[in-house]
Amino acid sequence: MRTGRRRLSGAQMVRITQEMRHFESVFLAPERTGVRSWRARVFDLAEELDFAGHPLIGAACVLHALHGAEDTETWCLKLTARTVDVTTRRRAAGRYTAVLDQSPATFPTLSHH
Repeated sequence: MRTGRRRLSGAQMVRITQEMRHFESVFLAPERTGVRSWRARVFDLAEELDFAGHPLIGAACVLHALHGAEDTETWCLKLTARTVDVTTRRRAAGRYTAVLDQSPATFPTLSHH
């Protein structure tokens, strides 16, 4: 999320996503609190998303490839709306599996009229 010493704005991130024609893009910045903790922002072609599992799983696998020392690593990804943990496992050179812990499911209350 940084270019030199400046952070990219949300408008710049959505524009990059549009330019690359990705349906969803994730932008990461390391947190100062630890090596396995990253600030994450996810965008589609129109706006920032509160949550999108697939880009976060992919981002965690890339983090493992770039920064993972162990065969199994857990990454803390901090989105604006919530924080999730993704555990990745190196299966072979360039091959990873991942499990996303997105907390228990919540369902809206439906009112009957």
